[in-house]
Amino acid sequence: MSEIGRSPTLVGVVVGVGWFLVFLSVQVAVFQLLVIRERFRAIVAIFSGTIVGAVLTTTMLAHIGGLGSSVLPALSSVVTMACLWVLYMPFYYVIATSLSVRTLLVLASVEEATLPLEQLEARFASTAMLQERLATMRTYRNVTAQGSAFTLTPKGRTTAAVFGGLKRLWELGPGG
Repeated sequence: MSEIGRSPTLVGVVVGVGWFLVFLSVQVAVFQLLVIRERFRAIVAIFSGTIVGAVLTTTMLAHIGGLGSSVLPALSSVVTMACLWVLYMPFYYVIATSLSVRTLLVLASVEEATLPLEQLEARFASTAMLQERLATMRTYRNVTAQGSAFTLTPKGRTTAAVFGGLKRLWELGPGG
């Protein structure tokens, strides 16, 4: 085994990344196959199971690979997975709950991707919040105003397609 392969920290990081990819795959599969009301609880359960898998994997590799103690590789894998979790969860929840994403998807779902402001207001709880969100989306060139109606720009259509695909992948439904 090369010197790099004997690094307990590196082994732990690689195992952590591998098990995080397993977590992502299982999450997508579970959300595609099952109707889950408490998604966060399911995510935590899946993540906890993959952490156990990572610790068991690093322990096994430490013993058969001559790394000595299994503590450092196990700790490295758990810390790696925790770091990836911290990066992933805000991304997931932006897709799952963002009003901007929901607005883009609503506009993308209607013919010609155009809706009058009154129809957009009827779909959202707060007119003031919607108007602020539309102003932000205009600033970033995701939507444009045509009189009192709003329509997606080419950039907005692309953004809506990406976020719509992720929402379908995670079975998040149309809400935001």
